Amino acid sequence: MRAEDAGRGELRERFAFVTARAVARLPILLELCIPLLQPGGHFIAMKGSTAPEEERQAQRAAQLLSCKLLSVTPYSLPELEEKRYLLIYTKISATSPTYPRSAARIAKKPL
Repeated sequence: MRAEDAGRGELRERFAFVTARAVARLPILLELCIPLLQPGGHFIAMKGSTAPEEERQAQRAAQLLSCKLLSVTPYSLPELEEKRYLLIYTKISATSPTYPRSAARIAKKPL
């Protein structure tokens, strides 16, 4: 099932934790994943070296989706030079029924 469909259906606000790796840029990823979280739940995004810039670009999306950034933790993998990051968000309150939008709208105009 596509995440945007799950976030509008039976799986909306059902999970305590959601994780994602190598799916999309962070503003898009938040819109796809945050509607799946129950209030108080946590979203963990595994991102590459662009994480600090993506986090800045995602601040508006986080606000609209009722979540906040808890931490940005750098890490590295053995034998790989590129720095990686775990971005951990918590969901503050229920997500507006407006989100997630359709895949086409998300792609055309990310939050």
